[in-house]
Amino acid sequence: MRFKSTLAGILIALSGCNTLKVGISSGTSMGVAKEGAILARPLYFNASVELNEQLNISKKAGTVEGSIEVFHVQYEEPKKGFLSGLGIMGRYLTPTKPIEFYAEAGAGPAYLGIQTREQGDPGFNFYDQFGCGIRYALSESASITGGYRYAHISHGRLRRTENRGLNTHSAIVGLQIKY
Repeated sequence: MRFKSTLAGILIALSGCNTLKVGISSGTSMGVAKEGAILARPLYFNASVELNEQLNISKKAGTVEGSIEVFHVQYEEPKKGFLSGLGIMGRYLTPTKPIEFYAEAGAGPAYLGIQTREQGDPGFNFYDQFGCGIRYALSESASITGGYRYAHISHGRLRRTENRGLNTHSAIVGLQIKY
């Protein structure tokens, strides 16, 4: 509980906002690698704040959120392995309640703990992603989300291995709580 309140305080202080949203989401990811079809289970934890006031954007135009997201992707096929990291995300939501449509994008550093022909040995990578979906308000403080995410894993040629990248497509569902 102490960690949650500390993280909330840091995010609110940094953003100048008074509202924090925390969420958890998961789903199924699929793609294609040289070794065969990719099947993975992503898990995302995020903390977000509304940035309309800081960006001088009216709420009538929609909501802009910035978030920090911790992620872990467990690969099942074609090899067992994982990807873990931390990302910065931006999200735009339409001004339609109780159902809001959103578009999101973000990137961050990640550790890929599996050898692939595309990325070489396990090691540092970038995890870029974008997506879209819907958020449905269950109450003033709780929402459920459902959406699609495209993700690209690349080491950006920072290592001495080939960099073909890995791409996945994910169906994601989640829960978000507003504090």
